Amino acid sequence: GYHINHHVNSRLHWADMPKNFMDNFEKFAAEDAIVFEGIHFIEVGFYVFTRNLDALANRLVDLKARTRSTKEIADHLRSLLVPIPSKDGEAFTQKGWMLFLAVASLFAVCLCV
Repeated sequence: GYHINHHVNSRLHWADMPKNFMDNFEKFAAEDAIVFEGIHFIEVGFYVFTRNLDALANRLVDLKARTRSTKEIADHLRSLLVPIPSKDGEAFTQKGWMLFLAVASLFAVCLCV
């Protein structure tokens, strides 16, 4: 869940992230920050691009301690993942998503080697 710290302060040293996260927990909860537990960011990308939002929902840490079903969480995530319109106003195509996924996967493999 410490990745949210990077988005708030990209210069924060990794060793300071746990304390910073706890120091800002109430703020993150108030802003409904999306935090996952036990999953690598590459897996998050894979589940998003393959639209397996139930798998992500099962890893979500609800900072507000709400009791929600997997379906409710997946539906919320789906509502945040709307297609990006192109210049001509059409939504990003399935072919575009697959190309992006292929490039992202190749990048992820390069990072792991």
